[in-house]
Amino acid sequence: MKTNPKFYQNIIDSILYQIAIIDINGIIISTNDAWNKFTNENTPEGKHIFIIEQNYLSVVNHQTTQDIYNGIQSVLTGEHTHFGKQYPCHSEEEKRWFQMDVTPLYQESSEIEGAVISHVNITERVLAEEKLQKLNRKMEKYAYLDPLCGVLNRRGFDHTLESEWSKSNSISLVMFDIDNFKTFNDTYGHPKGDECIQVIGELMNDVIYDLPMQAARYGGEEFMFIVSNMDHSDVVAITEKFRTNLEQLNFLVQPGLKKSITISAGVITTHPTQDTNKDQLVHEVDQLLYQAKQQGKNIVVSREIVKAPN
Repeated sequence: MKTNPKFYQNIIDSILYQIAIIDINGIIISTNDAWNKFTNENTPEGKHIFIIEQNYLSVVNHQTTQDIYNGIQSVLTGEHTHFGKQYPCHSEEEKRWFQMDVTPLYQESSEIEGAVISHVNITERVLAEEKLQKLNRKMEKYAYLDPLCGVLNRRGFDHTLESEWSKSNSISLVMFDIDNFKTFNDTYGHPKGDECIQVIGELMNDVIYDLPMQAARYGGEEFMFIVSNMDHSDVVAITEKFRTNLEQLNFLVQPGLKKSITISAGVITTHPTQDTNKDQLVHEVDQLLYQAKQQGKNIVVSREIVKAPN
């Protein structure tokens, strides 16, 4: 088998990856056809970069690619046996990403005499990963939503409360349910009951627009608002307005027959600390809702847990 320089050049030319070989000082001493083709197609007219006898390190030694310069140097000095980096290299026509790998080139004495640099087009893989990430985010979003009324489900409520609890100065919970909903379902049928829940979901989403609030269906005909960093009195006022608007809606239950939908609600506000517990807060707002039911329904009962002085 022939082992002259042309033979070895033919070997690297047969590789589809873009390959350049540099000496210990960073001078490009050899490139393959794929490398030459890419540089010819992507270098501005009149410029000559990344060609034989040019110093590769001098081209990449500036602020935007300092990590690449340092990575190649770490291979040339023997500090590392591999350097790799994924990077964008977009053209005017398309978005592209490449994977760069640098490995040492040894002499027969096992001393490093240079490095082999390869670039691989990984655009298809990156685009596929981005598509998968978008799909996962979409699926995660759906996993937290109630499909009937378009607000958070119980899982989404738990996740959101956990998140808000850790970063908010104050947290308010509003828990409400539909008054006499079982009778409503028995009288007008479950499809009308579902329509009622959908309407409530739409109104809840209208309420939270541009406000530090999240809406959730807690279960069945029970719903929640999570409110961050809002005065207790403002939360109560918003809840009262929501209750009033819902009562005045006159929901169509049968042709020619409309019915008011009323809710009972509990509102509680606290200031999360190491001494407060979000599960206890849920329990307490549930007790306030119970009080609203006991006091005749269609009302809001509230309580603020005053922050202790420092």
